[in-house]
Amino acid sequence: MSTLTDKLVDFDIVVESEPRHSRPNNALEESIYRLNSLLMSIKRTQKYFHTRENRGFSIVKSTKNRLFWYAVFETLAVIAMAVLQVYVLQTFFTKTARRYRV
Repeated sequence: MSTLTDKLVDFDIVVESEPRHSRPNNALEESIYRLNSLLMSIKRTQKYFHTRENRGFSIVKSTKNRLFWYAVFETLAVIAMAVLQVYVLQTFFTKTARRYRV
Protein backbone atom coordinates (compact mmCIF):
# COMPACT_ATOMS: atom_id res chain seq x y z
CA MET A 1 0.00 0.00 0.00
CA SER A 2 1.12 3.49 -0.73
CA THR A 3 1.89 5.83 2.13
CA LEU A 4 0.45 8.79 0.22
CA THR A 5 -3.06 7.53 -0.49
CA ASP A 6 -6.06 7.79 1.79
CA LYS A 7 -6.85 4.76 3.86
CA LEU A 8 -10.03 3.68 5.57
CA VAL A 9 -9.98 1.74 8.81
CA ASP A 10 -13.24 0.04 9.66
CA PHE A 11 -13.91 -2.14 12.66
CA ASP A 12 -16.88 -3.46 14.52
CA ILE A 13 -16.78 -4.25 18.23
CA VAL A 14 -19.30 -6.84 19.33
CA VAL A 15 -19.46 -8.55 22.68
CA GLU A 16 -21.00 -11.94 22.04
CA SER A 17 -21.18 -13.13 25.62
CA GLU A 18 -22.71 -9.95 26.99
CA PRO A 19 -25.30 -10.73 29.66
CA ARG A 20 -28.79 -9.58 28.89
CA HIS A 21 -30.38 -7.08 31.20
CA SER A 22 -33.72 -8.78 31.08
CA ARG A 23 -34.36 -12.44 30.63
CA PRO A 24 -36.79 -13.38 27.92
CA ASN A 25 -40.12 -14.26 29.44
CA ASN A 26 -41.31 -16.62 26.76
CA ALA A 27 -40.23 -18.53 23.70
CA LEU A 28 -41.19 -15.67 21.39
CA GLU A 29 -38.74 -13.24 22.99
CA GLU A 30 -36.01 -15.89 22.97
CA SER A 31 -36.67 -16.47 19.27
CA ILE A 32 -36.47 -12.72 18.62
CA TYR A 33 -33.09 -12.47 20.41
CA ARG A 34 -31.76 -15.44 18.47
CA LEU A 35 -32.97 -13.99 15.13
CA ASN A 36 -31.41 -10.65 16.04
CA SER A 37 -28.03 -12.25 16.70
CA LEU A 38 -28.20 -14.25 13.47
CA LEU A 39 -29.15 -11.14 11.46
CA MET A 40 -26.27 -9.19 13.02
CA SER A 41 -23.92 -12.01 12.06
CA ILE A 42 -25.21 -11.91 8.47
CA LYS A 43 -24.83 -8.12 8.43
CA ARG A 44 -21.20 -8.34 9.59
CA THR A 45 -20.44 -11.01 6.99
CA GLN A 46 -22.00 -8.93 4.21
CA LYS A 47 -20.06 -5.87 5.32
CA TYR A 48 -16.83 -7.89 5.30
CA PHE A 49 -17.46 -9.21 1.77
CA HIS A 50 -18.48 -5.77 0.53
CA THR A 51 -15.25 -4.25 1.89
CA ARG A 52 -13.24 -7.11 0.42
CA GLU A 53 -14.90 -6.64 -2.99
CA ASN A 54 -14.19 -2.90 -2.95
CA ARG A 55 -10.55 -3.52 -2.05
CA GLY A 56 -10.23 -6.06 -4.87
CA PHE A 57 -11.87 -3.67 -7.33
CA SER A 58 -9.46 -0.93 -6.28
CA ILE A 59 -6.50 -3.24 -6.89
CA VAL A 60 -7.84 -4.22 -10.32
CA LYS A 61 -8.40 -0.57 -11.23
CA SER A 62 -4.88 0.37 -10.14
CA THR A 63 -3.36 -2.54 -12.06
CA LYS A 64 -5.32 -1.63 -15.17
CA ASN A 65 -4.05 1.95 -14.96
CA ARG A 66 -0.45 0.80 -14.53
CA LEU A 67 -0.71 -1.59 -17.47
CA PHE A 68 -2.13 1.15 -19.66
CA TRP A 69 0.72 3.54 -18.92
CA TYR A 70 3.28 0.75 -19.30
CA ALA A 71 1.86 -0.06 -22.74
CA VAL A 72 1.95 3.63 -23.74
CA PHE A 73 5.57 3.93 -22.58
CA GLU A 74 6.52 0.71 -24.34
CA THR A 75 4.92 1.89 -27.60
CA LEU A 76 6.70 5.24 -27.42
CA ALA A 77 10.00 3.49 -26.68
CA VAL A 78 9.61 1.21 -29.73
CA ILE A 79 8.78 4.19 -31.96
CA ALA A 80 11.77 6.15 -30.59
CA MET A 81 14.07 3.16 -31.21
CA ALA A 82 12.82 2.86 -34.80
CA VAL A 83 13.39 6.57 -35.46
CA LEU A 84 16.84 6.39 -33.89
CA GLN A 85 17.78 3.35 -35.98
CA VAL A 86 16.64 5.07 -39.18
CA TYR A 87 18.66 8.17 -38.28
CA VAL A 88 21.79 6.15 -37.44
CA LEU A 89 21.57 4.15 -40.67
CA GLN A 90 21.04 7.28 -42.76
CA THR A 91 24.00 9.06 -41.21
CA PHE A 92 26.14 5.95 -41.49
CA PHE A 93 25.55 5.61 -45.24
CA THR A 94 25.42 9.29 -46.20
CA LYS A 95 28.14 10.90 -44.09
CA THR A 96 30.71 8.07 -44.08
CA ALA A 97 32.34 9.12 -47.36
CA ARG A 98 32.80 12.72 -46.21
CA ARG A 99 34.25 11.74 -42.85
CA TYR A 100 37.39 10.08 -44.28
CA ARG A 101 38.38 12.68 -46.87
CA VAL A 102 41.90 13.98 -46.76
